[in-house]
Amino acid sequence: MQDDILTKAVKNLITHSKSKSKIESLRKKHSKKLHFIPIKYRIFGGILQSMNI
Repeated sequence: MQDDILTKAVKNLITHSKSKSKIESLRKKHSKKLHFIPIKYRIFGGILQSMNI
């Protein structure tokens, strides 16, 4: 039951904290870097970090 609450809370935060312009600027920033982690995971991780999750 606690997992359901946490999952819903995280999904809610992600849904309400993303914006198309922010994601596009992050995509441009990360596309210039060579890294072994794919861009989409780095962007997602950055969004979670900005929400202190």
